[in-house]
Amino acid sequence: MILQVIKDFASGEIKQASSLFDCDVKLEDYLLKSYYKTASLIAASTKGAAIFSGADRSVTKQMYEYGKNLGLSFQVVDDILDFTQSAKQLGKPAGSDLAKGNLIASVIFALENEPKLRDIIEFKFCETSSPDEAIELVK
Repeated sequence: MILQVIKDFASGEIKQASSLFDCDVKLEDYLLKSYYKTASLIAASTKGAAIFSGADRSVTKQMYEYGKNLGLSFQVVDDILDFTQSAKQLGKPAGSDLAKGNLIASVIFALENEPKLRDIIEFKFCETSSPDEAIELVK
């Protein structure tokens, strides 16, 4: 299980790096990347706890699904906080994922209704005010 988590994490990093600034990224791609980078670890942890507790296969499978969904939920909430909390609260600059070109769920949804956001992202925030403007468009 540990090797699978390491493989998943590496796959998630590759998936993320290959889709930076890609305004055509789909929600399914975001969820898959989030599974690889976050949910896989939590799913393996909950499955492992079930295995070590001597649970039967059906409970082990349910615990894996629980961990997977918990991990995906955690990632979505973490991504939302990137737009709703201050840099002091986050411990990093607000909107830092967006500034790096990592398009998270809230950005994917905002792109459907904000054509100007697409222009800002595709130009990779060439103007100094662009990251702040993009954050406001996402909000």
